[in-house]
Amino acid sequence: MSAKNASRLKVIAILVGVFLLGGGVGGALMHMHGLRSMRHTMGGPPTKARARFRLQAMTRHLDLDDDQRTKIEAILREGEQERERLMVDVRPELDKLRQSMNSRINAVLTPEQQAKHKVMLERLRKRRNRRRGKRRRGPRGKRHRKWRHEGKAPRRPPPDPPPPASTFQGRVTW
Repeated sequence: MSAKNASRLKVIAILVGVFLLGGGVGGALMHMHGLRSMRHTMGGPPTKARARFRLQAMTRHLDLDDDQRTKIEAILREGEQERERLMVDVRPELDKLRQSMNSRINAVLTPEQQAKHKVMLERLRKRRNRRRGKRRRGPRGKRHRKWRHEGKAPRRPPPDPPPPASTFQGRVTW
């Protein structure tokens, strides 16, 4: 191979490498931007997040001007307040329905499954209460954010323990 061909291959290899590196970095930056944008849109109380998400979608698809955006934002805010007011009246009935369904489900489950179901429901109840703004207050009366609670990262539930050795039959089926 001549020196001219070797230098040409080096140049091509460098260009391909730079192209691939640029694509990887660009993809990572777009992913980070998308996550940040989604966090901003969906952050905060569900009522505000719902209204903000809907307004952004309408702005993007309908090309709203500033005046329209301001008026629609006020309409969405009023609608969310009305929705919350209506939910106060309906929530007790929904809670009764949920309790009835859970007791009927428990009747179908084994005692071991019932214990796991109870833990699962407790996690859901805690998440629901957080969404309703019933978070624990901190030392200065401020609400703890779930990811800053006591300076620790949020805990994930422990994985389910593996099945006892006597139930393992040597193969896994999906």
